[in-house]
Amino acid sequence: TPDLGWLNESAGPLFLYLLCIQLAHDTAHRLVANAYKMEITIPTFVPSLVTGIASSVTTLKAPPKNKQALFDFAFAGPFTGMILSLIALYFGLVLTVSTDAASYANLPALPVQFLRESALGGGIIDGVLGQGVLDALPPVTGATSASGAGAGLASA
Repeated sequence: TPDLGWLNESAGPLFLYLLCIQLAHDTAHRLVANAYKMEITIPTFVPSLVTGIASSVTTLKAPPKNKQALFDFAFAGPFTGMILSLIALYFGLVLTVSTDAASYANLPALPVQFLRESALGGGIIDGVLGQGVLDALPPVTGATSASGAGAGLASA
């Protein structure tokens, strides 16, 4: 059976960061609602078996005064979450590049094809790791090494 000890060490910080993203998302909604003097409910968190918290629901108690207020309210939360997610991606890549070889060998594998699916994510990866790094990896089958351990960016 594969060694999943790394998952236990990573689960806490990952959960806390996802929780911070969710709280920032809801805070952004709250700040916009306060700016437009909109009445909203307290966010109701919707649990997920995978991440612990998948989303939340914040409803308007009354219709907004205009379409701009509704747009700003709807836009603020997801935009904040996207910015924080991109920051996490950037710092994760920087930490990946700066890690020593022994630690790098213990990183979980992620198929390169998965990373190529996002133009934005691929652009950030190219910017941090070097232009064309995703194209330089030869396509092979399997995402783990012979020992079964992942090795960072694995080609698929």
